Amino acid sequence: MVEYKDIFTVFIISYNRADRVYTYNTLKRQGYTGDIYIIIDKSDPQKEEYRKRYEDKVIIFDKNDYLWVDLLDNNINDKQTPVYARNAVYDIAENLGYKYFLVLDDDYRGFEFPGMRFIKKKRAKDCKIDNLDDVFKIVLDFYINTPFKVIAFAQSGDFICGKGRYIYVTRENEIKFNRKVMNSHFCSVDRRIEWKGRMNDDVNTYVYWGNKGYLFLTIYFISLYQQVTQTNPGGLTETYKRYNTYKKSFMSLMCCPSSIKISSISQIYIRPHHKIFWEYTVPAIIPEKYKKCQDHQK
Repeated sequence: MVEYKDIFTVFIISYNRADRVYTYNTLKRQGYTGDIYIIIDKSDPQKEEYRKRYEDKVIIFDKNDYLWVDLLDNNINDKQTPVYARNAVYDIAENLGYKYFLVLDDDYRGFEFPGMRFIKKKRAKDCKIDNLDDVFKIVLDFYINTPFKVIAFAQSGDFICGKGRYIYVTRENEIKFNRKVMNSHFCSVDRRIEWKGRMNDDVNTYVYWGNKGYLFLTIYFISLYQQVTQTNPGGLTETYKRYNTYKKSFMSLMCCPSSIKISSISQIYIRPHHKIFWEYTVPAIIPEKYKKCQDHQK
């Protein structure tokens, strides 16, 4: 019997944050016992510090090997973007002998069960996961036996309006989900997808390929908690500040202009943000029960 750790591993994409790869310790603390690899590129100014801290668990790749990636802009001299790494991880996993892998950012503070809330000091708290090995096994088994290109966990912000914001049950007791994947990605070397765009690469990818019929899925029974965007130095923060979030959102609009518009979002401050109209973005499969019988067609 093949153990899941023999075919599965975790990658953390990082840049210029050797002392702040929070996700690494979070995984260890919450019960993941498998291998973890830190993915950086050879131009990272803290390359040696990463090696000092994580030794042989640091994988260094060359962005110049992935210049075929579509950045969705013409500034080819600026390579500070994680989209190269998102495409490189397929080759890295294959070279390491893994068929399946989970790609994470470096700023995660916790993994939670959002549906199991409890009250502490008059505030609702999510239940922290302490057995990530078991959780990853279950999700991986589901992924292996379904046709999804990528599967993701929810983000804590998805539940700001209540845990029923995205997941709900129909009259036929069918559970419906959102077809997006952000921040955490279960992938396979056999289900490669091209990630697109200097910024918003996850949104760009699931709307561009989702529009063509490829399947993506967020599991809302599990969520991750991360640093507030654009507050943690290093990574992509400087790129966001340099190009502003209007350009970030506009890249997703370019990928699917018939069903996305530029809107706004209020978090710490009001900023431009993409708005997706899902009914026009992805194809829908009509349930078999609505099929007309042949006699009626005649």
